[in-house]
Amino acid sequence: MSTAWKILAALTLARLSMGFQFQSIPALTAPLISEQGLSFAAIGTLTGAYLLPGVAAALAGGWLGQKVGDSRTALWGLALMSLGGVGGWWAASFEVALAWRLLAGIGAVALNVMLSKMAADWFQERSDLPTAMGVLVSSWPAGIALAMLSLPPIAVAFGMGTALLLPAVLCAVSLLMLASVWRAPKQTASPAVARGAGAWFSKREFVLVFISGSIWGLYNVALIAAIAWTPGLLEFKGVDEVSASAAVRLMIVLGLAIGPAAAVIMTLPVEAARPQLRSMAMGVYFAIYYGMMGIAPSLLGFLRDGTGEATAPLYAAAIILLACLPLWMAFRVIQRAKARLVT
Repeated sequence: MSTAWKILAALTLARLSMGFQFQSIPALTAPLISEQGLSFAAIGTLTGAYLLPGVAAALAGGWLGQKVGDSRTALWGLALMSLGGVGGWWAASFEVALAWRLLAGIGAVALNVMLSKMAADWFQERSDLPTAMGVLVSSWPAGIALAMLSLPPIAVAFGMGTALLLPAVLCAVSLLMLASVWRAPKQTASPAVARGAGAWFSKREFVLVFISGSIWGLYNVALIAAIAWTPGLLEFKGVDEVSASAAVRLMIVLGLAIGPAAAVIMTLPVEAARPQLRSMAMGVYFAIYYGMMGIAPSLLGFLRDGTGEATAPLYAAAIILLACLPLWMAFRVIQRAKARLVT
């Protein structure tokens, strides 16, 4: 295996561990409610807290990577994920668990901001770049799938403590693997970016970046909501929690099947702005995504509590997904229009 693919394997495992840790709370909804007395709103808050720090971190990620290095930022991110996971496992109250969850989320955001860059640095100008990036992107839903399918039976067989600690262990393994295989590739400066120092978005560019970030945020909110709330619906209808979690694999397969749409959406911020502004465009793009992913799970939890209907979050997810279509159309209309929005 070439060095580039060894490094990609380490980066992919790191991103998989992030998806696994993120989904560990929704995957254990039933025992967390029955054994620890948490409400659906509390479950949603713990879930969303993992990504909420990304609003600020996505905008600052590029600066941090430049100052301390991308690999150091990624490794520190994994360290915080491991520490936050252990702290959440040890926590004796919801408030303390929420604080540790936020710490793990900060580490996850720092990691995620760097992963795509680190992979692109190794595969740039190679014919297998699309394949490499596709593998990296797929690791997030793969981690979510792994959590949904493995953690409920682990909790039943070995106890909640083991199930809550396992994501931190996976993060620590990812940290060790990435630290052992990573080495920086030869870097080449981008003349386009260098010429863009001091440049800023036109009104048209900012609108397109904002729309693209909104599409990515809504798309992920809908997908995660469908995966997270389907087991609860099945359990409400009398299916035991392990069978309900296993049944959600059909949702997961559907998510992976529509995965190519994610790759297309990821190209939108690149199309939205000039090459010298793409770094800032990605920062705004991910800030919108993290904001939506941080707030939406809590809102869906309140919706579930307020309506008393197990189907309410799933209906909301369907509406959210449909909202992506008019936004996509608006993006294309503005993109093809004459530069009437340009400052």
